[in-house]
Amino acid sequence: MKAQFFILILILFLSQLNLFADGIQPDGEGTENNPYLVASLDNLLWISTNQDCWASHFSQTADIDASETQAWNDSLGFSPIGSIALPFSGVYDGNDYTISVLSIHRTGSPYIGMFGVCTSDAVLTNIVIEQATVEGSGYVGILCGSNEGIVTACMCSGICDSNDDHIGGMVGMNSGGEIINCEMTGRIRCAFFSFHVGGLVGSNTDNGVIRYCSTNVEVTSPNAVGGLVGFNDTGGLIEGCVTRGSIDEGYPAGGLVGENRTIIRNCISYTSVNSTYNWAGGLVGCNYENAAIEKCQSFGNVHSTGVCVGGLIGMNASCSVISECSSSGTVDGNVWVGGLIGYTDADIINCYSRGQVSGETYVGGLVGTIDTLCTVSNCYSTGAVTGDSLVGGLVGQSLTGTVQNSYWNTEASGQDTSAGGEGRTTEQMTTPPYAMTYLDWDFEDVWADDDLNVNGGFPVLVNTPVSNGEETSSAPSPISLKVFPNPFNPSTSVSFSLAQPSQVAIDVFNIRGQKVRRVVNQSSKRVIIN
Repeated sequence: MKAQFFILILILFLSQLNLFADGIQPDGEGTENNPYLVASLDNLLWISTNQDCWASHFSQTADIDASETQAWNDSLGFSPIGSIALPFSGVYDGNDYTISVLSIHRTGSPYIGMFGVCTSDAVLTNIVIEQATVEGSGYVGILCGSNEGIVTACMCSGICDSNDDHIGGMVGMNSGGEIINCEMTGRIRCAFFSFHVGGLVGSNTDNGVIRYCSTNVEVTSPNAVGGLVGFNDTGGLIEGCVTRGSIDEGYPAGGLVGENRTIIRNCISYTSVNSTYNWAGGLVGCNYENAAIEKCQSFGNVHSTGVCVGGLIGMNASCSVISECSSSGTVDGNVWVGGLIGYTDADIINCYSRGQVSGETYVGGLVGTIDTLCTVSNCYSTGAVTGDSLVGGLVGQSLTGTVQNSYWNTEASGQDTSAGGEGRTTEQMTTPPYAMTYLDWDFEDVWADDDLNVNGGFPVLVNTPVSNGEETSSAPSPISLKVFPNPFNPSTSVSFSLAQPSQVAIDVFNIRGQKVRRVVNQSSKRVIIN
């Protein structure tokens, strides 16, 4: 009897070991029409330890508590799905079910996340990962270490740490992939020598696209740090994104992107930036050659003890035209400090700055310094401007640059002079028909009167989302809401998700505040409208 009891215990112990090693195969066949149905942590374990299934289709059917992963594999945690040797090329649909308290602690290994490496054939959609803790040595993100595929409608929250490069809250590197309608909330911490660190994506390369995404993160790292993306390389696109939270340090550091080399449009940053390094901006830290930025706003405060500090952009290089953009946060820097841009070597068209600006040398309400052959046209600034030397109401210093039809508020700025532009009183800048102000400006397709009083009476940009910087909502919490473009003509896209189904009404208003029609009136949890 004792021998039988011993054998029974041994069999049970071995079966438990086998369960931990391989997990339980999900129901289904892994095909598009009959995907594997992922309903438990043991199903996830089976996926991560069976490489033969990494090209299959998966559909999550229940919330999964992954807190046990903290003790797996001698405390290394969950083993990523997909690797450099054999990337994930399948489809995983999370169906908005949660994976909570996922733990990965692999500080000696790169390509770390729930998915390690995804090919261009991979699709990750509707995946919700909550309260995750992910650590790796490079190419690290809570959802995916390196992505070449499509990531849509995913949400991540938690902590992401690394001691190397390409670190993102959700995706470490997006190499030619598309990331659309995704959200990240949490904290990203990196070592002193880590480069390209972002709240959502560390590096966006090889024509990667990021659209309609949002973050609310705290990011700490000394090199190329952004609230959304650390490094945005040539050929890519960032569009319709919103960031909140804070950036601590970073060279360069930007509320949206740290180092940018390509197009950014229709984005908003509420992120505050605090750095002891050069090149700090409310939207972009350093904007390199041929990287146009259009229809963007920044509301976060920017503080840096370095040079090239701006409410929107710290340093703007040649051939990088900035158009229909604005900034409203307080800007505090050392040398080359501007309410919109610290130092520019490219044109600025149809832009404004409303924040307070302070610095030591080359300080301007709109731009600290305009380099040779640059043109600033149809712009204005309204904030207080202070500094020790070479301080201007609109421009601190102009190196043979040209300023056309641009103005600053002499009363609010406390400045009677500028290296370019024309001074006007508050009344002249806020009371239509604006006596001798805004000459030859387009008040049909670009500018509009501030009829809704969201901009202190100063003109607003028609094609840039109208906001006074306040983030208020009476909607159920938590809520994810995206509208892009907004304002729009003739079409837009609206998406939202709630914690639980609720009665939802969506109304469309014109720029005058008049209701056009109601487009949604139903009980919903998640809707996308085009």
